[in-house]
Amino acid sequence: MEQLLHPGAYQFLALAIILFFSGVLTALIRKNALIVVIGIELMFCGASAACAAISAATGNIIGHVLALFVLIAAAAYGAFGLAVIVAVRRNRPTIYVEDLNELKH
Repeated sequence: MEQLLHPGAYQFLALAIILFFSGVLTALIRKNALIVVIGIELMFCGASAACAAISAATGNIIGHVLALFVLIAAAAYGAFGLAVIVAVRRNRPTIYVEDLNELKH
């Protein structure tokens, strides 16, 4: 019987799944906006690692290109998220998510 993936790819996929779901839990459980952004960054890293693992196992370059674009999007999201957090922190005393329920001062 033919294997679908290289044996080392399973461990790399397991790492990607752990990264992604730890990011999901971090984004859902934590109340600080900065920690929520970090959780979403973990989800981006997990998705990128999964793309790279499947691409390396199948020998197709498209997954590596997709992983590169995911990392570029993650960097842009991180910069934008941190800029929003800094702007909110200048006008408010806290950056807890439950305290930021309205947009006006």
